[in-house]
Amino acid sequence: MLAAALGYLTLPPRPAQGQDVLDGLAAVVNDEPITFSQVRELVLPREQGLRQFLRGKDLEEKIKELRLSAINELIDQSLLLQEYKKKGMQIPPYVVDDRIATIIRSDFNGDRSAFLRTLAAQGLTIEKFRKQEFNKIIVGALRNSAVKSNFIGTETEISDYFRSHPEEFAIEEQLHLRMIVLTPPSPGEDGKTPPDRRKELLEGIRAEVKAGKSFGELARQHSTDDSREKDGDWGWITPKTLNEGLSKAAFKLKKGQTSAPIALGDRFYLLYAQDTKPRGTMKLDDELREKIRQKLSEVERAEQQRVFMERLRKKAHIQIF
Repeated sequence: MLAAALGYLTLPPRPAQGQDVLDGLAAVVNDEPITFSQVRELVLPREQGLRQFLRGKDLEEKIKELRLSAINELIDQSLLLQEYKKKGMQIPPYVVDDRIATIIRSDFNGDRSAFLRTLAAQGLTIEKFRKQEFNKIIVGALRNSAVKSNFIGTETEISDYFRSHPEEFAIEEQLHLRMIVLTPPSPGEDGKTPPDRRKELLEGIRAEVKAGKSFGELARQHSTDDSREKDGDWGWITPKTLNEGLSKAAFKLKKGQTSAPIALGDRFYLLYAQDTKPRGTMKLDDELREKIRQKLSEVERAEQQRVFMERLRKKAHIQIF
């Protein structure tokens, strides 16, 4: 059975409808089986997404990782559903009805026929879909029940988090950039391309700016890209806004400086630093305190749920084949 499970992790995509599919046990949770077909059903849409971007060994490793993660997700679901039965909990049918009504209203503009057609296209009956949603409600309710109290971060905890995560609250260096872009010269009426004097033109523009002429006016006059309509204004940018070559040149400039002409690809560029802002750190104001408090609360909730699931796993008899 171990060989079968390992083999499944490298299986090709799910066969088309009408083909026979060899099923088997992926895991057993107490006495509840988890089959390969359940795993396949869970991961199929995600695998299709991976296959659009990955190939070869990278794809194979990601699919193995995805399928193993799905097995563990189904184990957790099985444990929670068993816990629901053990505790004698009851979720009334109208809760599922309300959930499905909300899905139809929000995802299908209230069109129940379109909803049913989508289920059919996915190979689902309304009964199977109801069961899936019922299980999701149970899983969510039990996970939430593991959180014993609302977490209220203290000022000390918030300040400590702020100090210990400087990169999270860093403000990148910024530059208010203007730019002139010159594309290659076009052939004239005689079909001949004139000499390329773009570098000389930009050197002349740079000299005019140094002499006090407005870079924005010159950009409107000479630039060949869309920003000419805004006097070459790119607004405030960070080092990640431009490609590496332009970014390095731009962020060497001080306020009021103009770069030398830059040749990249088939274009020439002239950059102007209208203003600069140094790298800094966000201010720990009331708004940021609240964001940190919410993040700490989410971390605490996740930890309580992790401990809860770990406790269920320790009490259970789990076999992964």
